[in-house]
Amino acid sequence: MTEAEKIVEQLSGNLSNVKSGGLRIWGQWFGRPMDNWHSLVACEAEGNNLLLKFNEDETLCVWAPRQAVISDKIFRIKDADRVRWEWFCYGRPKTPSNRYFEDFIKKESEIIATTNVDWYTPNLRPSSGSQAVEIL
Repeated sequence: MTEAEKIVEQLSGNLSNVKSGGLRIWGQWFGRPMDNWHSLVACEAEGNNLLLKFNEDETLCVWAPRQAVISDKIFRIKDADRVRWEWFCYGRPKTPSNRYFEDFIKKESEIIATTNVDWYTPNLRPSSGSQAVEIL
């Protein structure tokens, strides 16, 4: 059984009790710290890839998650090969043209971040010394 499959098995039937809050990916807040509130509503695994779905139709894809601790008090995935967050621009219609992403790929000790955000210039500065995913 892969790590992603173990996480899904652990969370099955218990999603409403999983910690909610603001999202950080490799130390990079999504939005301002604690500005957004994310609650897990579904999860699945495809091999060792984890797909987490949140309350505003956001998705978090985690490739090869490692050392996950997910409970009512902690939501942390220590390491991964890649993490991608996707969301619809809040307040706009949920159409493909309003779907945005932040994509973080781990290459040795470096995290390479990209995004398709087009209404400002993001300053993505992830840190390989931080947790791959945290909800605080």
